[in-house]
Amino acid sequence: MNADNLRPVKENFQRNLFEIKDDASRFNRLCELNVVEQVFNVCNTDIIQNAWRRKQQLSVHGWIYDIKDGLLQDLDVCISNSNNLEKARDAATSKIFTEK
Repeated sequence: MNADNLRPVKENFQRNLFEIKDDASRFNRLCELNVVEQVFNVCNTDIIQNAWRRKQQLSVHGWIYDIKDGLLQDLDVCISNSNNLEKARDAATSKIFTEK
């Protein structure tokens, strides 16, 4: 992943990321935050919003793949409706910093 693609996410969470001293850990958290932000962005698209308005069952999940161990990690962000989008994003980002 190109570091320039992560710039907006990095700027939004700069204070939290600054507290992580290990470069590899900081980059991993940044990638996880990017996944959470992209889940939020996808959920705000007209396609997803319209599907939810039509009461279609649809969930957007945030997972990340670690090339080092080949494992897919569930970031515990799953959004199934337009209610509390911000709250779901905040909970997922908080968890990234508290569990690591």
